[in-house]
Amino acid sequence: MDNIFYPQNLTELGTDIFHTKFLTSNFATLVVDILEESNLWTKGSYDRNYSTHDIQLKKHFPDLYELIKEQFDNIVLREMYDIWFFNGQVEVDSIFAVKYSNDTQIRLREHIDQSCISGSIKLNSNYEGGILKFLRQDFTNDSIEIGDLIIWPSQITHPHLSTELIDGEKYSLTIWTDAKNNS
Repeated sequence: MDNIFYPQNLTELGTDIFHTKFLTSNFATLVVDILEESNLWTKGSYDRNYSTHDIQLKKHFPDLYELIKEQFDNIVLREMYDIWFFNGQVEVDSIFAVKYSNDTQIRLREHIDQSCISGSIKLNSNYEGGILKFLRQDFTNDSIEIGDLIIWPSQITHPHLSTELIDGEKYSLTIWTDAKNNS
């Protein structure tokens, strides 16, 4: 199998919003095909006011979950330890695919995640609208390429939303982390 991950090189694009090439575009496209073929989309149960239509990778695609978790925990987060202060060990807690379409959801109101650090991987670009937007940081993922990852500290300082989807279907992976206190 060809490489599915890029070497990590995190750069800051907005206030505490970091970016790196993560998945190859071919692998991102394959992930979308697998998700659509599975047809396992359910309405998320995190917070009924901000629920998404998603697929939990840990439950339905454990091998894919472990592959992404290992890359994120061991490479991306290790680099972030030099930038952000962590009181304990931070690791992936949840990875889920999100779908925006006319028959699922077309937007997501401004919210903060139930996560220490969040990540978003863009899986496709053949849609219009549906832009991940951080109002306070004046940042969007509009120019992020397929397979790219952005990460940010989730609670308090980085509320975000997804603008209304105008055309097509949008797919992304969301990564949530948890901090394990080592004291």
